[in-house]
Amino acid sequence: MYNSACGEARATPYDIALSVKDIGCAGKTAVDVIRITVTRPSGPTSISGDALVCSLNTVSTYTATGGTAPSVRWRALGGTIVGNNTGRTVQVKWTTVGSGTVVAKGISSYGCPTDSLSQTVAVAPAGTLSVGGGLSICQGTSTTLTITGGTAPYTLSGGGITQSGSGPFTVTPSQTTTYTITGTATTNGCAGTAQVTVAVVPLPAANVGAAARSTCSGSAIALGSTPVAGNTYSWSPATGLSSSTVANPTLTLTNTTGSPIVATYSLTETSATGGCTATNTVTITVNPAVVAVPGAGVTFCSGSSAQLGAPAVAGFTYSWSPTTGLSSPTAANPTVTLTNTTSAPIVTTYTLTVTNTATGCVGSATVAVTVNPLPIVAAGAAATICSGSSAQLGAPAVAGFTYSWSPTTGLSSPTAANPTVTLTNTTGAPIVTTYTLTVTNTATGCVGSATVAVTVNPLPTAVPGASVITCSGVPVTIGGAPVAGLTYTWSPAIGLSSPTAANPTVTLTNTTGAPVTQTYTLTVTNAATSCVSVASVVVTVNPAVVAVPGAGVTFCSGSSAQLGTPAVAGFTYSWSPTTGLSSPTAANPTVTLTNTTGAPIVTTYTLTVTNTATGCVGSATVAVTVNPLPIVAAGAAATICSGNSAQLGASAVTGFTYNWSPATGLSNPTAANPTVTLTNTTGAPVTQTYTLTVTNTATGCVNTGTVAVTVNPAATAAAGPAQAVCDKSTITLGTAALPGYTYRWTPAANLSSASVAQPVLTGVNTTNAPLVQKYVVLATTALGCSSKDSVLITINPRPVADTIVGPKSVCPTITGITYAIANPHSTTYQWVVTGVESPAPTAALPLR
Repeated sequence: MYNSACGEARATPYDIALSVKDIGCAGKTAVDVIRITVTRPSGPTSISGDALVCSLNTVSTYTATGGTAPSVRWRALGGTIVGNNTGRTVQVKWTTVGSGTVVAKGISSYGCPTDSLSQTVAVAPAGTLSVGGGLSICQGTSTTLTITGGTAPYTLSGGGITQSGSGPFTVTPSQTTTYTITGTATTNGCAGTAQVTVAVVPLPAANVGAAARSTCSGSAIALGSTPVAGNTYSWSPATGLSSSTVANPTLTLTNTTGSPIVATYSLTETSATGGCTATNTVTITVNPAVVAVPGAGVTFCSGSSAQLGAPAVAGFTYSWSPTTGLSSPTAANPTVTLTNTTSAPIVTTYTLTVTNTATGCVGSATVAVTVNPLPIVAAGAAATICSGSSAQLGAPAVAGFTYSWSPTTGLSSPTAANPTVTLTNTTGAPIVTTYTLTVTNTATGCVGSATVAVTVNPLPTAVPGASVITCSGVPVTIGGAPVAGLTYTWSPAIGLSSPTAANPTVTLTNTTGAPVTQTYTLTVTNAATSCVSVASVVVTVNPAVVAVPGAGVTFCSGSSAQLGTPAVAGFTYSWSPTTGLSSPTAANPTVTLTNTTGAPIVTTYTLTVTNTATGCVGSATVAVTVNPLPIVAAGAAATICSGNSAQLGASAVTGFTYNWSPATGLSNPTAANPTVTLTNTTGAPVTQTYTLTVTNTATGCVNTGTVAVTVNPAATAAAGPAQAVCDKSTITLGTAALPGYTYRWTPAANLSSASVAQPVLTGVNTTNAPLVQKYVVLATTALGCSSKDSVLITINPRPVADTIVGPKSVCPTITGITYAIANPHSTTYQWVVTGVESPAPTAALPLR
């Protein structure tokens, strides 16, 4: 690989001569020349940018174009490069008056510089101009600008105008404007410049609002608008104004005449900036006041009415507030109807607002309406009593009031404020009687009334049920069906399923030999009315019956055991379930059961004994456990070849013992899964059946199973005798095929067929020495039994071709010529020459 270095570029190419020599046999040399041309990239051809700079410390941009160098490096004389100094573009800040230079040089991709390119820059700052005059004016006025410094004449431009001369210049901008003044260029080509901004201060708005306004006598109206920060305001005249020096005062004027009056106000606003002023006026029309007539105050009882106001006048509208109880809130003289639910008079003040539809002016006035309350009627809270009980109505009497009750049924006094009421109810549902109390205020004559309901609930019915007879421990139901809304309480609670149920069950025991009795009292309460009734019932309990099913028994599947005890006269017997029983009605039957599962099965038998005299029943249970017979896993029937083995049974399970019969060929006759090895010297399959006996050591239960083992005759394989064969010669392997056999030879290479009994082998030996190859034949009978045999085959190589050394032509008269074998590979040779025979098997042949 060749890498050029800086300075190696030239017009003439480099020639590199290569000489390559083979250092092996017959050493050959190759020569070649490689020509390498090293070309130098060209630098920039031009620089564009400012050639004249008229002010110091300004930044100019320069761009290099042309050339083939991939990058450019810059330097500046008389100035400073701003930012990166590489790339096609560079920025230079000129800091020294006079002549400056910017230089660009191309840089190759290997970092080698090209020839440089430069550009001269004249740095000649111009003179400075100064501008004087007013720089802030009010809108619509002018200002004069004076120019000093630089060289006249000057040119002023900006705001759409241009003026030339030695100054001063008068300008009248309509908005804030920036003007540029340029002097005459000096001999170096630079001219002085300056910029100045004349700020135009807008005139204040002097906003008085709408120019013509109207209001009503005594009503306030807002003038002006939101103030501008820093501006000052002056209103004239000051009459009726909230302030004459704010931007937005309120104006309140009165008019006691019968027609409108007019007033004019002016506003002068002075701006904070520049002191600019503006003036505007506004005309205010003040309409006469409106008189409202609400009428004289009125008084009446709660629920009564009265009339307010006076007849309507054309050209006016009316509005009452509040509107409560008014027949119309927009009528001039509406009717008012009010109620008073308190105990004292209520005064409501109504405001009448009258509006002149022509001027919009409004007048208002008030009138008081007094509403006396009706007497407070305390009929009392609604009362609920049980049939035959009493309750008190009303409340204590108040002085100055009279009382009257209707109807008078059941009342202790119909004119008392709080009489006692006593009522009965013989029906099955509540009865409601409504009483009305009328109360009169003797001072105001106002009358009030109220009602109160008295509910008389019927008494509930207690149903304890008829007396019952039961057996010890046997539940019996007392009471009756529950009724919604009623609660029940039994006493005593002994033996009850629930002391609060309408119809509980009673379960009592009797360990004596005679009947016993128990009396229960039922209290029934209506939950809604709290009304109560009481009744009782007697329960007779006969003695219990004892059932004796006997002790629990355990046996193996298929065996039997006896349950129960001998029968007793006067009793009957019943067993459940009946499975496996010799009799389900005997006192002591025999049970016989089987268990086909892998775990014990427990069957619980219930013995029910009935006393035929009392009908009382007793029951008890006994557990019968039936252990399963062991699971015998003798294994699947097996087929093996003579002399081979198979495994019988399955893995042993802890807690079991195993015994095989017969023991012939077994590895262990007491193992759960012994190995069986059998031989068959006949020509046909033979079968041996084995019996496995398994015993559960925990339960003693025993079970057996059998399995058959078939033994097929052995196979015979014959690969034939060892042989030798030359390269590319053939021999036959194996022996004649046996009926029903299949054959497979390995390796299959060079065999005529790998699946016949006698394949033909073609010898292959490309080496110089004999090869020994082992061939294996797998012979398989029709029953699947196999046998292997092998044979060693020696494969001899073919003789190596030798080179004869000697002259290829001789004169006829020459004798004693010898031909020989160069580097002989064999020990004996046979020479054949036309007309001559070699005298001996040697590597040399002398000819005469």
